[in-house]
Amino acid sequence: MSLFLNGEAPTALYVGTEQVVQAYLGTHLVYDGTRAAVVFAPRMTATVAARVPVPHAGQTVAVPPMLATADVGLPTVTASAVVAAPAMTASASAIAGVVSVPVTVEVPPMTSSALLGADVDAGALEPGHVVSPRLEATASMPVPVVNAGVTVTVPAMTATVDAVLAAIGAAAAIVPSGPQAATAAAAVPVVHAGANVVAPAATATATGRVPVVSASANPTVPAMTATATALVPVVPPVSVVAAASAGGPTPVVCNKPTGTASGDVMIAIHFTDNDTLSAMTAPAGWTLLTSLDRGSSLEHIKIWTKTAGGSEASTYSWAQGPSGTTDGCVTIITLRDADPSTANWLYATPVWAANSATRVAPTVVGAPAGSVLICTANVDMNNTSATMTHPSGMTELSDVQSRTWAVQGVASLLLPPNPTGTKTFTVSSSTFNASKGGIEWSVVVPAG
Repeated sequence: MSLFLNGEAPTALYVGTEQVVQAYLGTHLVYDGTRAAVVFAPRMTATVAARVPVPHAGQTVAVPPMLATADVGLPTVTASAVVAAPAMTASASAIAGVVSVPVTVEVPPMTSSALLGADVDAGALEPGHVVSPRLEATASMPVPVVNAGVTVTVPAMTATVDAVLAAIGAAAAIVPSGPQAATAAAAVPVVHAGANVVAPAATATATGRVPVVSASANPTVPAMTATATALVPVVPPVSVVAAASAGGPTPVVCNKPTGTASGDVMIAIHFTDNDTLSAMTAPAGWTLLTSLDRGSSLEHIKIWTKTAGGSEASTYSWAQGPSGTTDGCVTIITLRDADPSTANWLYATPVWAANSATRVAPTVVGAPAGSVLICTANVDMNNTSATMTHPSGMTELSDVQSRTWAVQGVASLLLPPNPTGTKTFTVSSSTFNASKGGIEWSVVVPAG
C-alpha cells in the first residue's frame, strides 16, 4: 500500500512549518524524504501512529487524518462449507507529545479503516467460488482541544469487529440479517494542570454485506460415490423332521412326530368317509387351513396347522362321526425352517374324484426356492384292506388305513420344480365303496 496525498505520492511532508524526515506506519518506514514508499500491511490488522509535534507559542498545529487499509484474500466457498471470516481488527494510535507554554493544540479526529475483500474478476473464479464483498470497519474519536500548559496522553484507540459467514449451500440463499456493529472504548486521557477535558464517546461501526449464493452461482460439487455391501441372508431350505399317522373310528389318536421341537411347523391331514364335516374337530391350538365338504354321509377332509411350542403333548386326539359308521385317518407332518405364516403358502382347494386305483394330486404353481411340496390321496374301500403307493420321486410320509375302509397316503418332495406338476398315487385294490370316491390335495410350504 502506497502513501498518497490527494492521489499522488508526495515528495515532501510537513507538520506545520517543520519538514518530516521520516514517516512510519507501525514499525514500517513509509516515507524517508527521497521517494514514495510502498508498505504491505499485515493481512488482518492495520495500525497507524503519528507523532504530535512540539508546537511553539501562538501556533495552531493541525495533524492530518490518518488512514490504514488492510486487504485479505477471498475465502473459497464451496457447497455445504462453513466459511468463517477471521476477526478484523483496526487500530489507530496517536502518541501524544509534550505540550508546554500557553498554546492551543487542535488534534483533528483520527480515523482508521480496515477493509476485508479485494477486487476480483468474477469471471476468473473457479466454479463454485463466489466473491465476498468488502467489509469495512471505521473507528473515529475526536481528541479534545486542550488549553493552557498541560500534559495530555492520548491512549491508543482500537476497534475490532468479527464477521462469520453461515454455511453456504448450492441450493440455498443467504441474505444479510443487517449491519454488523462493533464498539470501541477509549480511555479518558490523563490530564494535568487543571485543564477542562471532555472525552467524547468513541464508536466504530462495521457493515458487511453477505453475498447471496444460489444454484446459479455454479458451485462445483465433487463426485460422491457410495458403496454399499449387502449381505444376502442364507435361508435354509425347509426340511421334513418326521411324520406320524393313525386310523380308526372316533377319536383318532395320533402321536406327535418324533423330533418335533419348539418353532417347528406341523400340518395335520384328517380324512373321514362318513357323517358330516362339522363333526370333525381338532385338539386345542390347531388352526384350520382348508377343507372339502362332500355332504352328509359322504367323505370329507380338513387340513390343520400348528407351530410347535416348548411343551407339546405327546399325542393328539381328532374327533369325527359315530364310531359305528365313520372311519378316518390322520397324518401329522413336522417341518423345520418353514414359514409359519400360512398366508405365504401355495395350495389348491382339495379336489374330489370318482373311485379309481389311480389318485392324482393337483399341481401347484409358484413354488419358491427352498420350499417343500406335500401331497395326499384319500379314498374309501369296501371292507377291503389296501395300501397306497406314493408318487415316483417323492418320499412317502404315511400309508394308513382305518380298519378296512378309509385309506390315506401322504408324500413329500424337497425343492420342488415350478410348477410342481401333478403327482400320482396308486391304490393296491380296486374294491372301493361304490357310493363314495376320493379326495386329493397339494401344498407348497416356503422356507422361513
